[in-house]
Amino acid sequence: LLVQYFRSVLDSPGKASSRVLIKGKIGTGKTVLTKRFGSDIQSLAQQRGINIRYEHVNCREEGSFFNLLRNVITKFERSFPQRGFSSEEVLQTLLQVLDDKNAYLVLALDELEALIRREGANPLYNLTRIQENRLEAKQRVAMICIFREPECEEMMKLLDKSTLSTLQRNIIHLNEYAPIELK
Repeated sequence: LLVQYFRSVLDSPGKASSRVLIKGKIGTGKTVLTKRFGSDIQSLAQQRGINIRYEHVNCREEGSFFNLLRNVITKFERSFPQRGFSSEEVLQTLLQVLDDKNAYLVLALDELEALIRREGANPLYNLTRIQENRLEAKQRVAMICIFREPECEEMMKLLDKSTLSTLQRNIIHLNEYAPIELK
């Protein structure tokens, strides 16, 4: 399913931006699945001569939206300042860096509920709407939003309709392993 959802990122880079929501209980393989997908999409992109970078961020560990963005930028620009910018400025800087390097970012936000609890829906809204003011520019950021259950349903209630509309089309639900699968 992830390959299907992100096919446009490989087939026509910059034309569309994919967003996927993955949900499941602890231990269902959400993180492993996305990290493997990230490795695979980077390899496929490299074979095709496309500069796609997969970055996996644990929102619980990052602390703030600003830290999350700053740490992603430093993967592309090591000398990015530690302070002095707002989250919105860092988000715009990220787009500029991606443009300058002709790069595309697949950003996986693991345990996204932690960021929403800490800062509300605005960071996710800003990420999902990042390209709106750049209609003629290439779509540079694709997202995988990873939620634990049962927190996922609780978090969905905190999001406004416009943010929800960008996430609720492509949903992957991972069920718990059956005893035979564990064996």
